[in-house]
Amino acid sequence: MEMTQDLKYPIVQAAPRQTRWARWISNVFSPPLMIVAGVCLAAGSLGTASAWQWAAQYLLVALVAPTSFVAWQFIRGRLTSIEMHLRSERIQPYLVSLLCSLAAWLWLRLGMAPALLTLLAGVGVVQVALMLAVTLFWKISAHSASIAGVVMLAVSLFGAIALPLVILVPVVGWARVNLRRHSLMQVAAGSVLGAGLMALPLWLQ
Repeated sequence: MEMTQDLKYPIVQAAPRQTRWARWISNVFSPPLMIVAGVCLAAGSLGTASAWQWAAQYLLVALVAPTSFVAWQFIRGRLTSIEMHLRSERIQPYLVSLLCSLAAWLWLRLGMAPALLTLLAGVGVVQVALMLAVTLFWKISAHSASIAGVVMLAVSLFGAIALPLVILVPVVGWARVNLRRHSLMQVAAGSVLGAGLMALPLWLQ
């Protein structure tokens, strides 16, 4: 009888295909990348070198700084994961993000940056503030809020040609529910929050 070779390493069972897709979707459409996408959409629609310069400055303060804080907290063992799965872990990073977003908005406002970028920065401040307030007692999906906001921005800027992007909202929501990071209600709430906050000021301007 042929003897089975001893295994030196434990067998790691591959994740189901749906789970692998959900992880891929969550990574590609993560909130930081969606912030970059939204700012790039705004700067691209303006089409000036100055707009891109302001966009880079905004991202440096409003995104790079708080993201670096999260990475630092994770390295120090203060967070169980880089995505901050536990609601209690999100409060301090949201506070840092709120301060950074507010500083970035003031910088654009006082520096007479393009109105669209300043508006987008203002929306960011309000969204982070509301996310922080909700997180004090409930867990809401930042992934859904960010993708819904970006899609709403794209539709507002480019019209019907951007409508196919709407499918991304339920796709990202499915990924978060599939990974058991959020419930369906938390995903829906995030989507409404992100789309609503982006739509209102754009339609009123």
